[in-house]
Amino acid sequence: MLPLGDNGATSCTFGPIHEIPGCCIVIPARGAGAHLWPLSRENHPKFLLDVTLQGHSLFQATWDHLLPLCSPEGLTVVAGPAHVKSIHEQLLNLLPHNVFCEPGPKDSMATFGLAAAILMQCDPHAVIGSFAADHMISGTDAFLSAISEVVQVTHKGYLVTIGIAPSHPSTSFGYVWPGNKLSISEAPNTRLVSSFKEKPDACTVAAHIATGSYR
Repeated sequence: MLPLGDNGATSCTFGPIHEIPGCCIVIPARGAGAHLWPLSRENHPKFLLDVTLQGHSLFQATWDHLLPLCSPEGLTVVAGPAHVKSIHEQLLNLLPHNVFCEPGPKDSMATFGLAAAILMQCDPHAVIGSFAADHMISGTDAFLSAISEVVQVTHKGYLVTIGIAPSHPSTSFGYVWPGNKLSISEAPNTRLVSSFKEKPDACTVAAHIATGSYR
């Protein structure tokens, strides 16, 4: 696990970030439009909205954050049937063959599995990362540095997740307890996962956050 700090910062000291060879990015862009209703609808869910009032949708912001890591050729979108047209309208440089349309609504793991199965046929040694289309990310340099570390650790045979320091108790997320640091010089901030708690109750969440260590 690679933990990020309270403001999304890490202690990485990387130089300029360039495209990472063999890195494939998957953006699951799907949803029922249940969040932020009535602004969000089934055919126009949250990730297609300009929630931050910055002149671009959450989806477009996610694309811009990830583009420095791989060219448009390496960016894949898995979309629901109702969202393909809007996605192409928002991202004019999205390559048509890099949009996979789900045959039916499934959960997130099935979405990523579909993309991974297709991408691995093209490059069985590719490092594949999945990033939500509706996250708001601050601290772009720290974020890109974190992904660079993730790729290094993945090449060592690990499955990696990025841990984010919680700003408040929430029962909507899972919580990771970081273990010992990995001895990988190219990734000094990574740790083994000691334990994972999936969406605990409110009292447990409060206790986790009080430790200052859970992500």
